[in-house]
Amino acid sequence: MTRRGQNPTLTIRLQFVPQQSYDQAQYMPGAKVIVQFVAAEVSGRTMPAYLTRKYRPHFRVGNGEYLGVVFSGDESSEPIQPGICTDAEVAFIYAPNVDYGDLVVGSQFQILEGARIVGIGVVSELVP
Repeated sequence: MTRRGQNPTLTIRLQFVPQQSYDQAQYMPGAKVIVQFVAAEVSGRTMPAYLTRKYRPHFRVGNGEYLGVVFSGDESSEPIQPGICTDAEVAFIYAPNVDYGDLVVGSQFQILEGARIVGIGVVSELVP
């Protein structure tokens, strides 16, 4: 309890959680997906997407929560222009701490960079 004239104190405990390395993404559960990035005219990307291990957008099924993924392409992956459909593989980078249960075979999702929808996709296969 704070007495009059005293300032209340707030204690916050921060815990460091190491981020998975990009090379470990190949060992995480994930999915094979078909994705298409939308053009800038409909608030999508102005630049092509490079589906490498450095690209870490979020997927969202319906109005559900943001699900962090990392693409499994290497540095030699070709850039994907907006409007082109392509097959790709992603790893679920926050599993098992985050439930990716909404991403089942056949589910459609949005690809988000922050709050901006930059693409759409569908899950074609789950990868254990």
